[in-house]
Formats: sequence, structure tokens, C-alpha cells
Amino acid sequence: MKDIVLRSVLDLRATEETDSPHADAVASLILRAGVWTTPVCIERETGAVMDGHHRLAAAHRLGLQMIPVVSLTYDQVELRAWRDGFEVSPTEIMRRALAGDLYPPKTTRHLFAEALPPCLVPLARLRLEQEFGRHMDWVWNGEGTPNVQVPGARYGVAERRLRTAA
Repeated sequence: MKDIVLRSVLDLRATEETDSPHADAVASLILRAGVWTTPVCIERETGAVMDGHHRLAAAHRLGLQMIPVVSLTYDQVELRAWRDGFEVSPTEIMRRALAGDLYPPKTTRHLFAEALPPCLVPLARLRLEQEFGRHMDWVWNGEGTPNVQVPGARYGVAERRLRTAA
């Protein structure tokens, strides 16, 4: 499994609709915990969501700018359909993601050789992005403080603040 990286929610492309009450419940759980615990799995090139549509919807409801993601390719996952009558292939999924032509909820099933790595990213860190713009990349291996990479000297303050934030 790859590293967990923070990505802007604006860069991610849903491929399935969500169930609104379930997305509300997920948002409530995340808010109560005060931390993001499971990364969203995305396709590396397009940002198409493979696993975590309700978590992405929850992030939008909570006003988060960034969320933890794991980027993979379709060579790394097994793909199945949960609903009859829909073409489910990597090509069709990415076409739908780019066109905004969403499958109904729970149409695709992505199976991973390894479990998604856990993470414990405080919501305050995911909200700090609002202050500094969307030019940060965090790489986190699940232990200690995330390795924050902020391109450009003008973001030096953001880098220090994020590295020391609790």
C-alpha cells in the first residue's frame, strides 16, 4: 500500500452517488472523533474515488479542504459490480468520473490486496488549509508527525505551523 497523502477535496472525482443520511452519519462520526481515521482510496491519474464516497461527502459537509487519500492504479485492485445492468470497468469508471455521470450508490466494489492503512489526522489540520491555500502536500506513513511538504518560500509559515500543530 502507498503512503497517505493529503489532497484537496476539489481534486477528487466521485464515481458514485451517495446516500445522504449515511453521509450525514459519517460526518457526525468524524466530527465527534475529531480526527480522520480512514483515507479515501483514489485512482492515481484522475483522482476518481475507488473507495470512500461517503467519507468524501462527509468532508464536503464538514467544510474540509483537504483529506487523507491513498493513490492506486487499477492494476493494484480487483474490481467487481454490486448491481446488475451496469458496465463496471476501469475505463467506464474513469469516463464516468470525468463526465460527472455517477453510478448509483454502491454499484462498484474495489477490493485491495492490503487493507487501507489507518490514519489519525486531526480535523484542525484538515481545516488549516483554508488559511494557507491548496498548495500543500502531506506525506504520512501513519506514525508521528506528518511530513509536510509546502512548495515555495512564501509558505514557510504554513509549514512550521502545521508541523507543530497538535
